[in-house]
Amino acid sequence: MTPLFQDQIKVEALTNLEAFDRYATEWDAAVQQASFIGVQMRHFWIRRWLTTIGAGQDIAFQILRDGAGVVGCAAWVPTVQRMGLVSAPVLRLAGQPLFKRSQIVLVRRQAQAVSAMLADLRKMRWRWLDPGLLTDDDPLLSNLPAFSNGIKPCERNSYTLPLISADGNWDAYLSSRSRTIRKQYRRRLSTDGLKIRVFPSDFTSLDELIGVVEQVARRSWSFDEGTSVVSTASHWEFWRGIIQDAVAQNLLHASCLFQGERPTAFIFGIHHNKVLYALKSSFDPELSKIAPGQAVICSLIQTAMENREIETIDLDCIIGRGDYKLDWATETRTMRQYYAFRSGFLPKIFLHAYQIKKHLDSRTRLVSADLTEAAS
Repeated sequence: MTPLFQDQIKVEALTNLEAFDRYATEWDAAVQQASFIGVQMRHFWIRRWLTTIGAGQDIAFQILRDGAGVVGCAAWVPTVQRMGLVSAPVLRLAGQPLFKRSQIVLVRRQAQAVSAMLADLRKMRWRWLDPGLLTDDDPLLSNLPAFSNGIKPCERNSYTLPLISADGNWDAYLSSRSRTIRKQYRRRLSTDGLKIRVFPSDFTSLDELIGVVEQVARRSWSFDEGTSVVSTASHWEFWRGIIQDAVAQNLLHASCLFQGERPTAFIFGIHHNKVLYALKSSFDPELSKIAPGQAVICSLIQTAMENREIETIDLDCIIGRGDYKLDWATETRTMRQYYAFRSGFLPKIFLHAYQIKKHLDSRTRLVSADLTEAAS
């Protein structure tokens, strides 16, 4: 019979970067074992965020373990959020709100791990928390309402992840895509001067790739909109560091389109746990007629399908308008985001205020859609 102390889940707090670094191996092992946990929860990703975009943030990370080892971990960051004229202490996951794919990592004994995690969080001062992406059967979601009759989850939104199975053949996959994608692909093949270069085989160095990414990103429409990898100094420091870290661990995949010697588009992603996460892409708007963004996506998909270690390509994090990313998907997965409000008088006020705000926002979208339809 297993001793009782081995069945107890203990929570260890990591409150500074040095402590986080000491547990890097255990942290990454938990991320590797958990289901549906993306590269954004890897140690090197969170560390880069803490030293660039999130520099100066307090941290309240948790490692949960029992007698057999780590059962989960969470990268909480205490912060303050305004709601109208009122400010409130809240808990977010590292990377939020910039990176929506931040998640709580649960490896096993999920229900007990959630209870231990929430019990430890009660010691901290917060009005509500953002637990990141959840599926409908997530153990965190099912345990929140029952916890001390107090924590009330409120759904914020849901969205669909566009996924591509990498088990197939490129030609078969291409033939199953829309007529527009197939037509533009054939047009690029017949256009003189266009060439795809893949990292690392077609580049002389990592610095050359980084230079191409920066050059294209500064000419792209995403730079003007503030969503480019070079939109701010801290963003470029983060993304440049992520590229360097991924190359050091042999995880980076990148494709670039050139017109002659001029770079016109790029896409890069990171291979983690049999999934290739496409992270960022940009293109030169002057060449939009040949769909340069599509060219590098095609290249990334094709090279992934040739890699036996990759089973799925996740396009969620690249920028796209409307259903553009879904046009490439062979399968989808629905994920949801919630706020979880603590028990008490003030959190209840915040909960009701948020529900009213969400209702008004939905009414505004409906009215806007009706006006658009009436004007068409």
